[in-house]
Amino acid sequence: GRKSLRGTYLFHLELANVYSRAGKFNLMVQEYLDLLLDDPSYLRQVQNILQYRVFEEKDNKNASKLKNLLMTSVQKYPGQHVFSEMLIWYYLQNKDFGSAFTFAKALDRRLKENGKRIMDLAKLSANSAYYDVAINCYKYVGEKGKNSIYYTSSRIEMMDVINTKITSSSYTNQDLRDLEKGYLLTINELGKNARTIPLLRGQAHLKAFYLNNSNEAVLILEEIILMPRIKSKDKATCKIELADILLLTGEVWEASLYYSQVEKSFKHDPIGHEAKFKKARLYFYKGEFKWSQAQLDVLKASTSKLIANDAMELSLLISDNTALDTTTEALFIYAAAELLHFQNKDSSAIVKLDSILTSFPGHSLTDEIYYKKSEIYLKGRHYEKAAAQLQLIIASHLSDILGDNALFQLALMYELHFKDKEKAMELYQDLLETFPGSLYVVEARKKFRLLRGDKVN
Repeated sequence: GRKSLRGTYLFHLELANVYSRAGKFNLMVQEYLDLLLDDPSYLRQVQNILQYRVFEEKDNKNASKLKNLLMTSVQKYPGQHVFSEMLIWYYLQNKDFGSAFTFAKALDRRLKENGKRIMDLAKLSANSAYYDVAINCYKYVGEKGKNSIYYTSSRIEMMDVINTKITSSSYTNQDLRDLEKGYLLTINELGKNARTIPLLRGQAHLKAFYLNNSNEAVLILEEIILMPRIKSKDKATCKIELADILLLTGEVWEASLYYSQVEKSFKHDPIGHEAKFKKARLYFYKGEFKWSQAQLDVLKASTSKLIANDAMELSLLISDNTALDTTTEALFIYAAAELLHFQNKDSSAIVKLDSILTSFPGHSLTDEIYYKKSEIYLKGRHYEKAAAQLQLIIASHLSDILGDNALFQLALMYELHFKDKEKAMELYQDLLETFPGSLYVVEARKKFRLLRGDKVN
């Protein structure tokens, strides 16, 4: 066919398919690479095909062959950036964000992209918890100077990633002080304006929830809310943050007012649903269970899956512990413990939770109490104690509503904190087999496959 058409059509796709069926992997890939050399516009199509034929195999035995062929093409055709694009894509499939960064930098310089590709890579890296790579990406863009269109964004987003990296790990007081200093330096450089609102909000959250400085946090947020010409949604996010901090400090009525303002202004928007949920949760803390549940039941239809799921869980907690009991005393104590936990008064929260176990043995709240204690211990980085509480649920309350939550969270702990890959895989598999309809199934399957060595998007 190639001879008869004298090069006007080279049958790359057709031959690649033939070689694929014949099991001739190298020849198949080479046809796709030759196609890209002739017409780089096939890049996405080739990536989709190879994603299916390489990375969705159980053993990924051909992944290293693909890498070698890509490296050869990059070296053979240094002026054809489509092969560098393919190599970056390959590294991303393998979660090798560091190598992707190396080649992305070269391509950014060659194509004079001014950092756009690197900003995208930073977001991907951060979303996959490769925080150091994300930070290096943002530093690279920042080093292009203040005239770069991505300079301000890179500085703001880098602080957000540094914050996440520190607060999601075993941080020290010095880590928090360094983070506070980073916020101050960045705000002094970029100023207080509409663009830096996420930066200011992050600083306020750090001061209130980690540095025990709620007064300064409130002042920061009140200053933003009074800024002229800021977007209504930016103002709303700051009002929710302010309400959270007011609830933290015990100013329940004022917190309720701010939640209500956002709920009223954004009735059909996820941010309004978030405010409505937090207001319903506030009334749960106060022991006004019927009113809280009425609002939660409305939120079950929220377009935000996270909010809808949180609303459903809290509504079920209320209904399960008010329908049959002649008294809601235990639920009142539990709700008070929840509020204490939110307010970082964790020792007092533990005391209240333990008092329910002592005063109401065998109560239907028992699994919720174990789960809440695990959250408190995890927050305090007491990992062994947190794991012990989750084990209690798995051993005695697996069929209750928090059974799948307990399996998933314990699996995460073995994966991230205890670094026990085999135990984590075992727990993820238990969840998949025991709770096939769980909301955690998709993420559990993905994590199980990654730990097994599969390549997953």
